[in-house]
Amino acid sequence: MLDRLKRIAPFLKPVIVLALFAIALRVLQETLARYRYRDVVAYISSLPIDQVILAVVLTLLGYLVMTGYDTLAFEYIRHPLPYRKIALASFIGYAFNNNVGLSGLVGGSLRYRLYNAWRLSAVEIAKVIAFCTISFWLGFVLLGGTLFIASPPEVPTAVHLPFNSVRILGIILLIPAAAYFLWIAIRREPVRIRQWEFDLPTFGLFVAQVTISALDWVIAAGVLYILLPDSLPLTFTKFLSIFFLAQIAGVASNVPGGLGVFEAIILLFLAPFFSASAILGSLVAFRAIYYLLPLFVATILLATRETLEKREGVARAWRIFGRWAPGIAPNLLAFTGLVGGSLRYRLYNAWRLSAVEIAKVIAFCTISFWLGFVLLGGTLFIASPPEVPTAVHLPFNSVRILGIILLIPAAAYFLWIAIRREPVRIRQWEFDLPTFGLFVAQVTISALDWVIAAGVLYILLPDSLPLTFTKFLSIFFLAQIAGVASNVPGGLGVFEAIILLFLAPFFSASAILGSLVAFRAIYYLLPLFVATILLATRETLEKREGVARAWRIFGRWAPGIAPNLLAFTTF
Repeated sequence: MLDRLKRIAPFLKPVIVLALFAIALRVLQETLARYRYRDVVAYISSLPIDQVILAVVLTLLGYLVMTGYDTLAFEYIRHPLPYRKIALASFIGYAFNNNVGLSGLVGGSLRYRLYNAWRLSAVEIAKVIAFCTISFWLGFVLLGGTLFIASPPEVPTAVHLPFNSVRILGIILLIPAAAYFLWIAIRREPVRIRQWEFDLPTFGLFVAQVTISALDWVIAAGVLYILLPDSLPLTFTKFLSIFFLAQIAGVASNVPGGLGVFEAIILLFLAPFFSASAILGSLVAFRAIYYLLPLFVATILLATRETLEKREGVARAWRIFGRWAPGIAPNLLAFTGLVGGSLRYRLYNAWRLSAVEIAKVIAFCTISFWLGFVLLGGTLFIASPPEVPTAVHLPFNSVRILGIILLIPAAAYFLWIAIRREPVRIRQWEFDLPTFGLFVAQVTISALDWVIAAGVLYILLPDSLPLTFTKFLSIFFLAQIAGVASNVPGGLGVFEAIILLFLAPFFSASAILGSLVAFRAIYYLLPLFVATILLATRETLEKREGVARAWRIFGRWAPGIAPNLLAFTTF
């Protein structure tokens, strides 16, 4: 029986996570059923600029405080490393972990890669990550436990806790903190695992761990508190208790970043004081400022470092495209994805492709991706244009004009490859134009890609949609154009706003928003989850020697504590 459970356990966890995510979405849908999406947008638009600036400043301060975890860890292992390097690894790791979650897999992999490049051994990296993990949760359990005992929040009837009082949860949280303190106070000699020694932190380091972690959590709550309406009748202490309870629910769900679960708890607790649209508007702004903004900056920093690390190959590519790149670089980067391009370059380069070959592959894929879009989108806008709501202001009198504009580059590309026979020469490099057969394959694959993407969202909408799939496809393409033109990563928010405006006459805002959230989770987050595991696995195999050394350290006791540790350390 136990053997069977062990075999199915890896498959049960994702199912449980998805179930919790679905329950959270259901709670959100029921809570928002009486409210319109436009009210949420209106609240976000009405946020005073000084509140937004203060939230951004607090966020920057929070991530600066997070660098203290790694700084203390290097003090603990007595390994000198410049603060700029510590701060870079820490910021990138926490920005990715906060958004992706995955039990610290992504951020841990990135930090391992950076620290390994800076000559830290596998044992030292293991010590740093373990110290940071303990520090991160030490302040949480101490501050959270104290708050739940001293200032417990009033639990709504819709929230079902396994205890009669939040104070019991506070006592449970304080137990590991007390045990850790007693352990370092009583035990003097280092902890020995085989031939390796792990010194216990001093009392001074313990105090620093608690201080930095508590400050980190207070600042995070402060960002959301600032974005809520000014009339909140709760003190910051009471709100902090609610914030901690929502974080516990998000962590326990194991949904990346607690997405949906955290919001559901906050909505239930604050519903007596504000409208759901105001609370959700604050939560969306909080996600954007505290999660997405740091992730955007961290992505640029990571891509920049990867580029500098491969500067020789980049220099060769630059010699090819140097003359005309400055004119198209901003739009090209917005279209082709800085991170994806960097990762593909790294993989292809590892598989012995030259910089010219990689440039050709990425250019061909980029042209193919957009070729089907402009051809199919242009044809749809001319043959089956959607009715544009009055709230949407286009720079043209008709969507058909946009269709004609889209078809122009596709027609120009076709004529170019039809008329020109010789290769395109840029300095000493030659680029063959695709054959007519390749052109047809480009269009077919890209068009099929876009139709399937739209089909996923179409399936998730309520069955009573009165639009044909062709009409819906036109709306989908228009929303995609708005998302791309905004330059917002993944068109997040812009794409959703256009879909909501076009479908508002047919469904409630909550039904449309629920479908859009499910679409993001299935079509974007699920592939990202799989890709992250594949990338982390490859990085681990590439650095198998260092991983093997780390495993020799923790091999005996890791199987016993790994499941609980992974469930607890989504930092």
